[in-house]
Amino acid sequence: MDKSVAHALVFPVRKNGAGWVDPATNKSVDVQPTHWRKWNERR
Repeated sequence: MDKSVAHALVFPVRKNGAGWVDPATNKSVDVQPTHWRKWNERR
């Protein structure tokens, strides 16, 4: 959510403890997901 507008991420994120990370880089991502979907690896 960004100022009450939802945006779809263009990459998967994974829960890591209290935060979220980009599994490709293992770097922390500052997001607060509100909806989830299974990520298709073939994208």
